[in-house]
Amino acid sequence: MDTTSNNSMSSFLTNPIVKNVVIFIAIFNVIGYIVLANKDAVVYFIILGILMWCFSKNMTIVLGVPIIFTNLFAMNQQTGQITSTSTPVTK
Repeated sequence: MDTTSNNSMSSFLTNPIVKNVVIFIAIFNVIGYIVLANKDAVVYFIILGILMWCFSKNMTIVLGVPIIFTNLFAMNQQTGQITSTSTPVTK
């Protein structure tokens, strides 16, 4: 990557508006998982957040990575529940 794209990515990750949007999404994601009683997703989010905090002090990264991976985890859980409860087709 050239320096202009590297600088634009760095300025995007340090932008306070982006940080506030990511914090807002993270809070409502966790509240949604609590309301849906998805304790696994809440624990997964917290663990990923702590791990990311150990590697980076940038809150956009610290909260953005757990948002992405927790949503993938929750979608995978939900898909697994749908396929396990479906009845097999018999002829």
